[in-house]
Amino acid sequence: ESYGLHFVLALSGKRKDGAPLGLDAADFDHDGKLGLLDAHTWASIEAVSFDVPTTTSERWLRHATAALPAAAPSEGRALDPALAPEAAAVARQLGASLGLTSERAVERRWGELGKQIDSLEDGIEDAEDALAAREAEEAALLLEHWPVLDDPFHPDFEATFDNNRGAIESALSASPQAHARAEQSARTAALYDHLRGLQLEEARVLRLRRAYETQHRAAALLKRGGPAAKYYLSLLACERAAP
Repeated sequence: ESYGLHFVLALSGKRKDGAPLGLDAADFDHDGKLGLLDAHTWASIEAVSFDVPTTTSERWLRHATAALPAAAPSEGRALDPALAPEAAAVARQLGASLGLTSERAVERRWGELGKQIDSLEDGIEDAEDALAAREAEEAALLLEHWPVLDDPFHPDFEATFDNNRGAIESALSASPQAHARAEQSARTAALYDHLRGLQLEEARVLRLRRAYETQHRAAALLKRGGPAAKYYLSLLACERAAP
């Protein structure tokens, strides 16, 4: 699901499943061909991944408008999609995929995700401490019966291990300490799975935030005009070229 996978396939005129990717789906600037920026935009919309891709033109846009005040989140009505059609497509299509169809909804969800991730990370830290304690209890059980297992270089280590293999295996799998460690390990793993899911959504929501920001900044820069605006348009022309 990586950005790179979708990007390369789009340049080849294909979707991830191998079906043709037509101009009707991915010619975002409507120039009659699939260019580099079209492929980038398609991948930004389609990739269910942790990637938050960016472009040279976006970086320049943020540099050129750094002194301008941040625009207030809109409901989409004040943004002209023609000024930044690729960013508008990300906002529209990725937003629909995530159920976030306005800039205000995106900002609300961004704030919620931040709080959820912070809380979950605190929970994971507690779970890791609990897991370490369960592992220490299991290790203490082993060393209570076979102290030399604490030192693999001890002259009796190998013989102790070989002569007590079954009992050691039982202690690591069937003892109350082993069960407690396994249960805590499963709880900790489940928290990490939840965190990864939130972080995946967070990355995609960040793409949405950047798409709205690009639209606002492009509108401001093009309205102001001048050399910076011309340079921005020249960067876009390069990025829109078809290989």
